[in-house]
Amino acid sequence: MILLSLLTLILAASSANLSPLLERYVVEERWVDYASWRDSSEDRAALQQWIDQTVATDIFALERDVQIATWINLYNALTLDLILDHEPVASIKDIGGMITSAWEQKLVVVAGRELSLDDIEHKILRPDFQDPRIHFALNCASVSCPPLTSTPLSAGNLDARLDQLCLTALNDPFWFDASGCTSAYGSGSLRLSQLFDWFKDDFGGEQGVRAFIKHYRPELRFPLENTGCSLEYMDYDWSLNAPPES
Repeated sequence: MILLSLLTLILAASSANLSPLLERYVVEERWVDYASWRDSSEDRAALQQWIDQTVATDIFALERDVQIATWINLYNALTLDLILDHEPVASIKDIGGMITSAWEQKLVVVAGRELSLDDIEHKILRPDFQDPRIHFALNCASVSCPPLTSTPLSAGNLDARLDQLCLTALNDPFWFDASGCTSAYGSGSLRLSQLFDWFKDDFGGEQGVRAFIKHYRPELRFPLENTGCSLEYMDYDWSLNAPPES
C-alpha cells in the first residue's frame, strides 16, 4: 500500500511536468502548435523525458483512477511524440506503412509489455475499465478527435474531468449537431461523431448512445426518445489538429 501511494505521488509529480508543455503548445483548447514544438529541442526532450518516467512505473499495479488517468495521459503524449517525430505531416494516417499503422507501432514497454496506441486503447482502457467517457479523453491528433486540453488528467478529479470532457464534446459542432431534430415528434436527425458508431457497443448500442447523450444534454430528451429522430454520423476528418492557417 505504501509502495502504491509512493508510485501515485511520483506520477502526480510527473503529470505536473507535462502541464507546462501542454499549456505552451495547445491552442484554444483544441489545436496543437506542432511546428513550434518541433523547433524546440528542449521541449521535445522534456516530452520524451515525461514518457520515459511514466513508462518506468508499473502502471498496471496502480489504483483504478490513477491507472485510467495515467494511461490516457500516456496515450496522448505518445501521439504527440509520434506526430513531432514525423512533422511536418498532414495526417496521423500518413505515418506507418502498408503493414503497420501509426496505432499499431510498438512505442513503449510497461512492466515488460510492449505497447502500441491500439494496445493502450483497445486492450487496456476499453476492456479493463469499461467507461465510454474514455473516448472523449483520447486524442488522435486529428480534427475530428476529441480536443486535447492543456491540462493532463489526474486521479484526484478524474470523474469530474471526464464528465466535463463529455459535456464539452456534446456542445461542440465538430462532434454534435442537434439542429436537425429538435421537435419531440417530428422527423429529422441528430448528427454526431462517428466515434459513437465505431464504439456503439461501449455505450450499450444505439439506445445506450441516446441515453448517454441525454445525460449530458437533458434539454434534448424528447428528440432523443423519439425513434423518428434518427442518428446520423459525421464524416471523420483525419486532418492534423494543427492551428488553421490564417
